[in-house]
Amino acid sequence: FYEDDGETRAFEDGEYNVTHFSVSENNGGGVVTFERELGVQNYDDSELSSYLLNLDQSEAPRKVQAASAKYDEVDPDDVEDTPESFAYDPDEDSVLVHIPADEDHKVKLFFNGGGNRGRGNSDNNSGRGNGNGRGR
Repeated sequence: FYEDDGETRAFEDGEYNVTHFSVSENNGGGVVTFERELGVQNYDDSELSSYLLNLDQSEAPRKVQAASAKYDEVDPDDVEDTPESFAYDPDEDSVLVHIPADEDHKVKLFFNGGGNRGRGNSDNNSGRGNGNGRGR
């Protein structure tokens, strides 16, 4: 994810942020991990407050947590307004996870059994799309 002020050419002087995201599943299945790695961090006026991870073709996770902090399970209509929360939407066959932008730990989704839990990646556009996350 690349972020700058979007208005000036200050990025030419290095005033921008780069954040790398990864979503992976352990070899045995059952655990999906979201990680954020800060790259260049020279833009101080970021308004990014959170990420919304959307895993398509999924099942409901047993729990979601970052280190020992468990995320709250909420209704799919409430997840976007509730940081540190998750929801399974059976109509969309997807899991949504609302992750604060300052989360310093890996966020893990724990499922029953193994197998493919879905496709996910994170971008930070303002729209919600299949298999994508978004920044706020």
